[in-house]
Amino acid sequence: ATADPNNVKPQLRIGEFLLSAGAADRAREQAEAIMRRNPRNGEAIALWGAAMEGLGEKDKAKQAYREVLAAEPDRVSVAVALADRYNQDNDAKQAKDVLEQSSRMNPKSSVPVLGLARLHEQEGETKEAETAYRRAVQVDDTPATNLRLAQFLQRTSRIAESEQVLRRVDAQRPAEPTALADFELI
Repeated sequence: ATADPNNVKPQLRIGEFLLSAGAADRAREQAEAIMRRNPRNGEAIALWGAAMEGLGEKDKAKQAYREVLAAEPDRVSVAVALADRYNQDNDAKQAKDVLEQSSRMNPKSSVPVLGLARLHEQEGETKEAETAYRRAVQVDDTPATNLRLAQFLQRTSRIAESEQVLRRVDAQRPAEPTALADFELI
């Protein structure tokens, strides 16, 4: 960042580091410095939004996230952040809409689908939640997505199905086949 002040990437990473270190005010300043040079930099606006979230400025954060998604609708992390903000504001419908849109824009990402599944589950929409969890596995058949499906099945008392999914997880990671064993131990 010092060697080339026009190189935005290290400046953004510094801002992200500051944010993760709990220095939201300094992360905001970092984002604002980038935005002064390029007011349309989506990453800087997203960083600014996250910093505002950290500072308790929820409406400003929401507006920043919406601005980024209007320009770059395929930004999954921003869509998830906006959906989370809506959910915290008790607007599950709006949160679901954001995640549905993100899912359509990013058909190869399970992240918005998993968020949608969790929201459906939170709202007591078990059938829709299961559909979304299974869709996430279709999109991204990894141990992580399968574990999320297995956990859902456990929470809905479908233990035999959950064990089947956990066997699949163990088969996907032969070097550490402990998912089913850990579940049985619990």
